[in-house]
Amino acid sequence: MTLQFKQFKTLFLNTLWDTKDHTNMNQCFDLAIGWCKYLGIPDTIFSGLLYASDIWNKPTQASKQYFDFIPNTPDGVPQAGDIVVFAGIPGHVSIADEGGNLSTFISLDQNIKYDIQLITHNYDSPKVLGWLRFKAPQQPTTPTTPTDDKDKLILQLKAENTVKDNAITQKDILLKEWEFQFGKLSEELKTCQNKPDSSLELQNKLTKVTAQYKKLLATPSKFQTDMLLKICEKLEIPI
Repeated sequence: MTLQFKQFKTLFLNTLWDTKDHTNMNQCFDLAIGWCKYLGIPDTIFSGLLYASDIWNKPTQASKQYFDFIPNTPDGVPQAGDIVVFAGIPGHVSIADEGGNLSTFISLDQNIKYDIQLITHNYDSPKVLGWLRFKAPQQPTTPTTPTDDKDKLILQLKAENTVKDNAITQKDILLKEWEFQFGKLSEELKTCQNKPDSSLELQNKLTKVTAQYKKLLATPSKFQTDMLLKICEKLEIPI
């Protein structure tokens, strides 16, 4: 999980993510859904929930299927990749990073400083309700004593194919998300450029969006060389 989260953070830190409700864009809820999609979970996992705090207060059958719900306690610390849910209306949700302790933790947040940033939180202001920890997929039971070398080889190949299939699925999810982000930021950039308002707020937003646009513009090449090739070469997946 730590490695998966590091890859996710590398790809999407300082970018924007919008997934479901395009009328209310780039919310913390979108980041949580995006992380679920990255893990291969359907993006309908939180369907029917209105507020970020509902993720904890009104768990769906799907969320209970894929995650363990761990309450916030005085001796609890979220792990990298945990979905942290904050109290309130609408509340807040973020993805925990490494390095937390009993006083504070660091998480990947969206819609606090506009885009996706690393933010340091305590557990009380706002109140942390708890966190959702992804349940590792159960591996198929393998015979303890294969009858011969052929059986061993078949079991090994099946396990390797499962890993490769998961990597290919993850790659497809990331490429689809990049395509959407590229189009969305292109439109937002055009909107900002066409507004006559020269307020500091608009100028700051324009600067931020321009930077994100340029970063996403360069992402496919960087993604292919730095991420896909490393993963696929390691797993011997042709691309």
